Amino acid sequence: MKKLIGFVIFISLFPVLAYSTANRIDTLKVLQLNLWGQGKCVSGGIKGIVDILNQTDPDIALLCEISGSDGEKFMDYLTNELKKSGKLYYGENLKQTMGILSKFKMDEVSSCFTLADKSRSNPVCKATISIGSQKLIAYSVHWDWTHYECYLPRGYSGTTWKKLPERINDADSVLKANRISFRDEGVKALLEDARKEIEKGNLIILGGDFNEPSHLDWQQNTKDMRDHNGLVVNWDCSVLLYEAGFKDVYREMYPDTSLKDVYMFFDEIQLIEGWELFVLRVYKNYCKHIYITGSTAKMLSEEMASALRGWPDEYREYPLSFKEYLAFKGTKANPFSEAGKAKMVVSFRGYCEEGGFPEVVLEKSKMEKVKILQSYFNTMLFRDMMEHYHIGASPSVVRYFLKRVMNNLTKPTSVNNIYNDLKSQGLKVSKDSLYLWLDYACNIFMFRKVEKYDKSMVKQRSAPAKYYVADIALRNAVLLPESEDAGKALENIVYLNLERTLGEEDGIFYFYESKECDFVVKKGERVAELIQVCWTLNDDNVEREIGGLMAASSVTGCKQGKIITFSQRETFERDGIRIEVMPIWEME
Repeated sequence: MKKLIGFVIFISLFPVLAYSTANRIDTLKVLQLNLWGQGKCVSGGIKGIVDILNQTDPDIALLCEISGSDGEKFMDYLTNELKKSGKLYYGENLKQTMGILSKFKMDEVSSCFTLADKSRSNPVCKATISIGSQKLIAYSVHWDWTHYECYLPRGYSGTTWKKLPERINDADSVLKANRISFRDEGVKALLEDARKEIEKGNLIILGGDFNEPSHLDWQQNTKDMRDHNGLVVNWDCSVLLYEAGFKDVYREMYPDTSLKDVYMFFDEIQLIEGWELFVLRVYKNYCKHIYITGSTAKMLSEEMASALRGWPDEYREYPLSFKEYLAFKGTKANPFSEAGKAKMVVSFRGYCEEGGFPEVVLEKSKMEKVKILQSYFNTMLFRDMMEHYHIGASPSVVRYFLKRVMNNLTKPTSVNNIYNDLKSQGLKVSKDSLYLWLDYACNIFMFRKVEKYDKSMVKQRSAPAKYYVADIALRNAVLLPESEDAGKALENIVYLNLERTLGEEDGIFYFYESKECDFVVKKGERVAELIQVCWTLNDDNVEREIGGLMAASSVTGCKQGKIITFSQRETFERDGIRIEVMPIWEME
């Protein structure tokens, strides 16, 4: 009788178990995931769990940290949400912190066994699943988290997490302290139960949060790593499982892959205090392929902790450009043909409405698009701004302020005017706080700041700035404008296109004296380009747009001017200034 025995030591692995016997399924995809308090510990975590399940599409999902009686409701929530995506799952958790999702009906679900110490929570959820003529036994475990003594060689307690007077340098002492937990009892009890199932000819899979390292990671080849402090430790849980014939699925799938060859991705890592030291330690000791992302300017080098200064390569990622938007939509058109031009017109209007956030672009329902964008705004407002910067003001006041700035798009924003407006409404907030909120909103990339061009640095900094939104659709969803702001949308998109091309020493400004020029583009110390933006260039506005370019040219000395429109194209000269009229899609 052929048997399948597998286990997952680490959380968040995605094993695919493949086998071939008569009348049996050939491939079974299994996901193990620790939900970290039902995902409630992270903003958007609950939705993120559903997204992961949808994306990975496992046949069986072994889940941890779904809580007790509340977990039953949560399992119902997961199955209902997955059903909306056309995925039928059965879910059980037996009022435990573990649960099982399965595309196959579960014949029986039980707790499997009870530890000798009745005060300890039962750490195992067991499901019997029939797949064709074959029975599969799935164990979802969450073993004792106390006495996590792999921290002892690092110089920290595995119970209190406090720093010790010195590191523990003896493997026997580490193991003795580690065995105070109930993990080895749990493994032994499970193995006895699994032995009986194997004797019946059933296949076995075990997954969960073991709260203990693998002994295979603490051998001679790794003992000199900093965290191990020269120790070889044969951790009980993995030793017992390997001796019983269980195999680590990840190691079976990738037997020759060491940590130095893997790629590590950490999202929103700035939310974790001290993350820089952790990443640097991993980089120096284990892996050189590390990608860290965050939605705040705190991730940029000028504000990053000194621990990582000089180590990373930095990239700023933007929402989709128009060309990327077309690719996401699968739209192909020749803008020089009449039919292609018409298709570009329709597509660009859609881009102005939907913006460039990939999740929004791919969503089909207009109502859901708006909901997603509003949730983005709320996340930025509450988590990234108010919680991160400890803003004590009422959320409604901060929300009103941000909406006022959004509404003022393409025009200089007067903080003084907004302050007087709030004061007239009886709302108490200092003017200094409003200036800080603007800085915070830029730090989290909600707004992009454009200062007035002036040869005097003092005058430049003292003049009111313009603020463009990171994505025009975000503004649409928050303000729900009654009239179409096509011109404002176009100018915002032009700004983002310009910013994508900037080098470290470059900058974008606006010009205003007697006349206005939308953008002054500096390359280093040189003004390289003057740009006006209008939806359509016609008899009513042509002299105003050209006049703005001429006024800016007389001050900056720049002789290169552009007028970005929706679809027009021509080139001419005026008083020695070359002016190119071009459609927006030719900017990229």
